[in-house]
Amino acid sequence: GLTAVSSHTPLEQLEHDLDAVIAYNQIIGNTNIVCPWSEWHSDEEFQFIIQVLKAATRILKKAGFNLYYHNHAHEFVDMNGLYALDILFEETKAEGMLMELDTYWVEMAGLDTVVYMEAHASRCKLIHLKDMIIEDGKKVPAAIGEGTMPIKAILDKAKALQIPWIIVENDFPKPNGIENVARSIVYLKSIL
Repeated sequence: GLTAVSSHTPLEQLEHDLDAVIAYNQIIGNTNIVCPWSEWHSDEEFQFIIQVLKAATRILKKAGFNLYYHNHAHEFVDMNGLYALDILFEETKAEGMLMELDTYWVEMAGLDTVVYMEAHASRCKLIHLKDMIIEDGKKVPAAIGEGTMPIKAILDKAKALQIPWIIVENDFPKPNGIENVARSIVYLKSIL
């Protein structure tokens, strides 16, 4: 009875194996394909990523799919006065690439997630939600409701923007994934 919300698909597959990506997602009944990670070391590499995403978005749209990009903190690097993530979305605007916003990484980059969601309201259609604590002097993911993230405000903004899916995530769940997500569910039920 599970419903496929989205599938994370590496940039390399979007570039070289799009037919297989389409076939797989048709089988699982998913229409939201997400590029979960992309790294660059030069302006040329960044422009190459943009071109791959533009081409993939066009092809996927024709096949009935949406392409999203999922951020981490490194996309908030300054590139001539703009964040790389903002440039990425501006460059893919005509093709209609969408945003799967990872709220944790927005906060990790020192930005206000709710403000960022509002600024990108037309493109932000999926979000990843996790909490953040300080452990051994470093910011790390935590079960939802156990940290400093503005969870209620993010959920309120997601509702206002009519974001259909909020994906609970924790990169490093403690003590394990099942217990961590169970605590997150209990907290979410208490505030929804």
